[in-house]
Amino acid sequence: MNEVWDGNVVLRPGPSPRHQLIIEALAGALRVGRRDLNVLVGVTVRLGEQRFVIPDIVVTGPIDIDDPVVDAADVHLVVEVVSPVSTTLDHTLKMHGYAEAGIPWYLLVEQDSNALRGHYLVGGAYQERSVMQLEQILAG
Repeated sequence: MNEVWDGNVVLRPGPSPRHQLIIEALAGALRVGRRDLNVLVGVTVRLGEQRFVIPDIVVTGPIDIDDPVVDAADVHLVVEVVSPVSTTLDHTLKMHGYAEAGIPWYLLVEQDSNALRGHYLVGGAYQERSVMQLEQILAG
């Protein structure tokens, strides 16, 4: 998967089967009972003129579903499932980029501990607001 940060192409390996199963399960849990939100997997988000990323999951309100790129202003939540090769990218570059773009919620799913860390945007930076275990969310 390719992303663009300030005009530079960032190559990322594709997700492992475990990574993909977590994404699918979490996207399904986020969709339950919500018809007013779009829960999207693998879509491109425009963070700025030279920044295009592909978060694991994106939650939006109404959007043009035929536009191949979602603007950050339309995104309520981004989710990244952290893997050994993406930990620095997810915890630093993406966290700061999503905050700069004004996305209100950032959820990090840490595979090694099965922790979901919910961050809320306050004053231009994310603050951790909640920590749950992945099993708690998927169990309903």
